[in-house]
Amino acid sequence: MIELGRLTIDNTNTLRKTLRKIYTLSEALGYNDIYSARLTTVFSELARVGCTIASGASLAGLA
Repeated sequence: MIELGRLTIDNTNTLRKTLRKIYTLSEALGYNDIYSARLTTVFSELARVGCTIASGASLAGLA
């Protein structure tokens, strides 16, 4: 597999920049505004869960 880039999330500002990149990329790939927003939301939720787990919390408290 070819690595095209890396998205690093260290804080709120880098999360916002990353979400903007995902939104812009999805639009460039031809997705409309609704699908671009959905894709960005999915990534945002994944990042939130990943950050929560990395901080030592369990998945039980996320429901």
